[in-house]
Amino acid sequence: MKVSRLITRLQEFNPDADVVLNDFQASPLLFVLARKDNPSCVCLAGEDYCGDLTDELTERYEQAARDGIDELDFYSDLIDDGYDYNLIRKYFGFTSAEAFKDFTLSHGLLGEKDFPPMEKLQPCDVCGSEDCKVIQEHTTGFYYVECQNCGALSIEFLTAEEAIAACRRRSEL
Repeated sequence: MKVSRLITRLQEFNPDADVVLNDFQASPLLFVLARKDNPSCVCLAGEDYCGDLTDELTERYEQAARDGIDELDFYSDLIDDGYDYNLIRKYFGFTSAEAFKDFTLSHGLLGEKDFPPMEKLQPCDVCGSEDCKVIQEHTTGFYYVECQNCGALSIEFLTAEEAIAACRRRSEL
């Protein structure tokens, strides 16, 4: 199929519909690429084709910072290009995914239904507040639970999932 034909065909569809690949997972289309060795060949690619997207996301974040791109435009572009919370978390970490979530929710770009449900953490052992969050330590990359009310901290864990599980287990004691 030629690009002109693809453009014509796509005009028949809802412009706000998601474009997914015809694979078993209906993976989101993330890239439209031209081959270096044959620029007349255009490829539509998803996560499986591209492999590790860490470098791609790192370059996007760094370029946005260099060029002074507005956060609203930056996150809107990520969403338009098919990036979601799970992809950002997988390739750029929990903290970046949570920043993505907080910004897109607070600016109405996405709604709660667009995010995986976060397991509810137990109330703080010190003050009883239910406002506890999993935080990723910037220097070590470890995760811990922090009370947003009194500042109480858990021990550090290798993954956010371990921190959540440990918080849940202590309520079972």
